[in-house]
Amino acid sequence: MKHVAFLAALLIAIATCAIAQHEPTSHTSRQAAIQLLRREGIISRKTQVVSAEWSDDAHWWFVTLRHPRGTLSNWTVEAAAKDYHYVCKN
Repeated sequence: MKHVAFLAALLIAIATCAIAQHEPTSHTSRQAAIQLLRREGIISRKTQVVSAEWSDDAHWWFVTLRHPRGTLSNWTVEAAAKDYHYVCKN
């Protein structure tokens, strides 16, 4: 029984150390995410960036744009700002 308790304590200690050493996900800057959308032609000179927020849970930038005609669109830009996806228009 002592061996089982020791083994359980050891496994818990190892798991705790692994969780403690987990570093937060690094990601590119807000400006880099916006630059990607600009390079891809999604943001023009008359397009307004309403918001650009990093999501720690999803690991992407969530960007809301207001287009010249007043419509809003939502985009996600992944952590390295190499890929993006259209989410929806409001």
